[in-house]
Amino acid sequence: MIRSFRLLLQAERELDLARKWYDEQRYGLGLIFFDAFEAAVQHVQEFPDAGAAFPDPAFVKTVRSFPIQGFPFHIVTTVVDDALIVIAVAHAKRKPGYWLERVK
Repeated sequence: MIRSFRLLLQAERELDLARKWYDEQRYGLGLIFFDAFEAAVQHVQEFPDAGAAFPDPAFVKTVRSFPIQGFPFHIVTTVVDDALIVIAVAHAKRKPGYWLERVK
């Protein structure tokens, strides 16, 4: 089990923007999105090898993607020194792979 996690600054901004957008669509939906994000992080902490791995040989660490249940988003993660690093909170259909430069 991975004990801690942190978000890259860009991922924190993405999470905040998505949460605010969902709240603008319907009051309280942003909190539901945030709860789903937290559940995804907790799942990844318990099962860090369960997500889809990106087969890029340029990556020093394994990078994985996990869906955020009920929303068209996923979290992109890696593990460094027993800490989960959230690289991106990415929309599943927009700008695929835009976060790649954050990994290298």
